[in-house]
Amino acid sequence: MGSALATYDERSPHSSPDISVQKLVTDYFLIHPHGGYPVVRNDRLEGVVTMSSVRSISSRKNGEMETVAQAMFHTRE
Repeated sequence: MGSALATYDERSPHSSPDISVQKLVTDYFLIHPHGGYPVVRNDRLEGVVTMSSVRSISSRKNGEMETVAQAMFHTRE
């Protein structure tokens, strides 16, 4: 059995860590409601973002522009 990184398919919906949480919700979660999305930069898996992690960061920030990088769960090196 391969690792999760080995089975990741770059054609699957995924997010950049640099987009805003608002864009993530509008363009991803509201259109294609999944439990979470892989976060990829330069073809490298950096983590996963979920609605729970988005809610968590949104409740801590008071209207500031949050990014996916702030809300995601990071992978371990």
